[in-house]
Amino acid sequence: VSEGLARMSRTTHRELLAGWVRAVPEAHRLLGGGRARVLDVGCGFGESTMALAAAFPGAQVVGLDPDGESVGRARAELARRGLGNARFEQMGLEDVSEAGFD
Repeated sequence: VSEGLARMSRTTHRELLAGWVRAVPEAHRLLGGGRARVLDVGCGFGESTMALAAAFPGAQVVGLDPDGESVGRARAELARRGLGNARFEQMGLEDVSEAGFD
């Protein structure tokens, strides 16, 4: 299931996500301003997290997912792409407040 979802959304995330963010003036201003912290909950294999990190290099983007295999694949792909402003953590939404996110 995870692989199928990743294949379906990969193109959308890589080619369209940044444009959607840029189309919302406040979101574009915040992400393009260089100090934004983005939390991507349920990131799966990390395509959305890495697309945002690539499009907005001044933002810090954190992808969360409770599935260890998905996080492992996301981390491997992140290392391959060399994006220094993203990271992945294995945790669910219920753990977010305990992890120090706003």
